[in-house]
Amino acid sequence: MRDDWPPPRERPTSELPHHPPLPRPSTPWDATLPSYDAPTQMSRLPVWPTPPSTPAYAQPSPTPAKPRGGAGRTLAIIAATFGGVFLACCVALLLVASVTGNALATLGRNAQQTQTAHAKLGPSHVGGAITADGVSCTLVSARVLPAGLFITPKAGNEYVLVHVTLTNRGAGEAHYSPLDFHIKSGAGVVTGPDFIYPTTYTAKNPLDTGGVLAPGARTEGDILFQAPTGDHALQLTWQPNIFASVTENAWNLGL
Repeated sequence: MRDDWPPPRERPTSELPHHPPLPRPSTPWDATLPSYDAPTQMSRLPVWPTPPSTPAYAQPSPTPAKPRGGAGRTLAIIAATFGGVFLACCVALLLVASVTGNALATLGRNAQQTQTAHAKLGPSHVGGAITADGVSCTLVSARVLPAGLFITPKAGNEYVLVHVTLTNRGAGEAHYSPLDFHIKSGAGVVTGPDFIYPTTYTAKNPLDTGGVLAPGARTEGDILFQAPTGDHALQLTWQPNIFASVTENAWNLGL
């Protein structure tokens, strides 16, 4: 509970103490203030220089861009270099194609001339030699080879074994392969060699699967074929040049 409770009873006005009134000043309050001369006081203030006025719309001038002449010259040099290299490559390819085309055309003409000459001479015979592209080939022998016990020719065919000799009489290397030789039947069917020899073959001297003859080198071997049984018009053909005809060089087997 509050100490001043209950509140004190208000005293009547007649019981309040009496204070005498304050004396009034003899001089007005504003008369004691010092006089203020506005122009004089303003003249005593320091005068600061006024900055030059700048229009609100004025903007600082942009810094001029540096010329790009150096980069342009570099790109031009690079483009010119690549263009020169590309042109040189094109010229080189054209020269290679021209030389290659001329060489192939020369080989084709030589092969055609050889084929025409051999066609005039006609097929050779067993023991005869044919020379083409600097290589001389001789058909040494041809005979029918009996079938083996397990390895036999196709029905209606028989084995034919030929022995050939190859001599390089040219100034450069010469390639040879048994795949250059074929058998041509009387009906005009041309077939390649057979590489599976029957047990009846005892010579053990097949022609290599392929090789190179140096100038003056010589090689020989046997080649096995399948041919129609009893075909007396069989021919051995030789194709040392891929641009020549398969039947360009031929020997009558006389079987």
